[in-house]
Amino acid sequence: MDRAPRTSLSHDTLARARKLRDDFIALVRKDLVPISDELSQARWAERGFCTSQTALTADLILELRRRTEDICRGHFDGAKAPIPYRTPAGVEQNNIQMYSHVHWADTLISAIAHDHSLSGLAARMLGSSSIRLWGTSLICKRGAADAINDVIWHRDMTSWQCVSHPRLLTFWIALDATSEANGCMEYALGSHLVPFVGNDDDLGRFERVPVPMQAGQVSAHHCLTGHRSNANRTEGPRRAITVHFMDGDLHYVPGSPSDDHINVWLQGKTVPSAFSDHYFPLVYNGT
Repeated sequence: MDRAPRTSLSHDTLARARKLRDDFIALVRKDLVPISDELSQARWAERGFCTSQTALTADLILELRRRTEDICRGHFDGAKAPIPYRTPAGVEQNNIQMYSHVHWADTLISAIAHDHSLSGLAARMLGSSSIRLWGTSLICKRGAADAINDVIWHRDMTSWQCVSHPRLLTFWIALDATSEANGCMEYALGSHLVPFVGNDDDLGRFERVPVPMQAGQVSAHHCLTGHRSNANRTEGPRRAITVHFMDGDLHYVPGSPSDDHINVWLQGKTVPSAFSDHYFPLVYNGT
């Protein structure tokens, strides 16, 4: 995709972007995931997912919506285009736009993804002393009566077997109110607690937990937690941004079923190795 950047940003625009970023970080510090006591930590460990009780500010939601629509049109203020997801062969889909590594393309999303507070929260949730940024994504399900944009049951780790251990998580930022009608996240309760065998064949046997969200709420899920979402058959879009973090001590494992993953191509290695600091920077180091 050719980059079509915006015009030079004014001092006021940059100041507003910083204010919006700070609004997001304030939410992270206050209430993104309530793990301040042992009961909350036990709930996260038991369920494998959780959701913020408060939402982003209206200004921040509107700004992130505007930026996601810009990215979908090929316009952005970052240095590099994101990578569009390709629909797998034999899979029929329509009315969906998905991009990987959107923090390359957008300065506000990049600021959020690199912020010490968010990655520090990931460290506490994973029990890690350091955290790397594994990537970011934009998912936009356009609403239509004939939309085929559902996402089947899967664990993120099934696509990330190029990583040495399942010590990753995802923050999922809802930019629109979600429901079962437009494709809210649904989780397979406790699916992160069973031994991982490299596939998702067992996910249908777990209790299904739909999680409707307000625009601006943020959820988190472990890389072994199964999840899915319905097609968006409403009139409006269902947009979300995700930020993926991993334990900073993990390394690349060649020859896995995930060797065709985009991050393997970015890693550019054919032997076991530490992950690239350039593409997968260390964003938190609590040691």
